[in-house]
Amino acid sequence: MRAYLDRFEGYFGLIQKQFTEQNGEISSLRGQISAMQEQISSMDERLGRLEVRMDASDARLGVMAIQIGGVRSDLETLRFEMRERFISADEQMRTLSQRVQVFETRVGDDLDIVVRQLASLQERMKAVEEGNLNFNRRLDTLGDDMRQRFRLVIERLGEMDKRNAA
Repeated sequence: MRAYLDRFEGYFGLIQKQFTEQNGEISSLRGQISAMQEQISSMDERLGRLEVRMDASDARLGVMAIQIGGVRSDLETLRFEMRERFISADEQMRTLSQRVQVFETRVGDDLDIVVRQLASLQERMKAVEEGNLNFNRRLDTLGDDMRQRFRLVIERLGEMDKRNAA
């Protein structure tokens, strides 16, 4: 009887150990999700700063357009000089446009990676939750089995006591 109870204590120890390990894994996953959320927040801040820079660039471009309008009257006399300025401005605009396109591509790629990682984390969290649910069900079933067996043991001990008393 004592050996039988010791075996059950061993099973309970194993179950407790598995439960503790799964809780550790869940905590680790929560930490990873928090880190990813911080990364996403950081990316949002960077996008905000880029938008501010783009607004400033748009304002500068507006100023340049006004200046160009004022220069049109002097265009014939300053044609050569202005042509060089326009070429320079065009190159700068192309360079800026290319940089913006490269940045947008990088941000898009980074966002795709983050989305895939979040989807993967969600799947892993679902798997962990399902594992915990299955574990709890098995634990409940084991508890019910043990209660049933203990009832049978107590009944048999009672019958043995009645036989010994008789």
